[in-house]
Amino acid sequence: MGQATVHRLLNTLEFAGMVIQDNSDRKYSPGPMFWKAASDPHLMYQSLVTCAHDEMKRLQEATGETVGMYVQFGARRLLVGGVESRQRIKYVVERGYEAPIYTGAPGRVLLSSLTTTELEKLLNEIELPLVGPTWVTSKTALMAEVRKTRERGYAKSSGEWAPGATAISVPVKKHSCPVALSVFGPSFRIVEPDRFLQDLLEAANRISVRLRDTHRSRSANRRSGG
Repeated sequence: MGQATVHRLLNTLEFAGMVIQDNSDRKYSPGPMFWKAASDPHLMYQSLVTCAHDEMKRLQEATGETVGMYVQFGARRLLVGGVESRQRIKYVVERGYEAPIYTGAPGRVLLSSLTTTELEKLLNEIELPLVGPTWVTSKTALMAEVRKTRERGYAKSSGEWAPGATAISVPVKKHSCPVALSVFGPSFRIVEPDRFLQDLLEAANRISVRLRDTHRSRSANRRSGG
């Protein structure tokens, strides 16, 4: 970009608190609002949630169950958005809820989005304590589950992290970090989670397309200086 465009953008970022300029050498560095955003996952993933909200709402109406969107947050999975079921008996987790990334269908989908090198590095740094009656504590078994998820494009779980809860999850692509879209609810009602798979895959695909288009639009604006 031209010098005038860069200067104008820096002025805008400085006004917003995203960068600050050192008066001694005139160099810029990250400002207070940058660090605030970096330390708050909700702010970091707000654009992702915005792109996905309508699809999550549509998915909740189609399935009747709670819909959630998870991202990888180190060795954890973090719920960044969702739409609650309208059923009287339901499973609900609040935005900001965290769980070990190796647990449940969302965790396996997130792990399946990593490269083999990234996955091995992550698993070498964590332990796998027993978190539920149906979960595995063997890293070899977990790797096999992740490979299976990668091959078929989705994961299912029941009672692994929350007793009596069943979930089915698929990956959302075109984002800078692994994202999992999930439908979950009471196991007595979700006897056949596969019946939600097609709706999940279609919703995830539409979110991925919107993320791609949003990224292209922002890239075009940056190139044009707009």
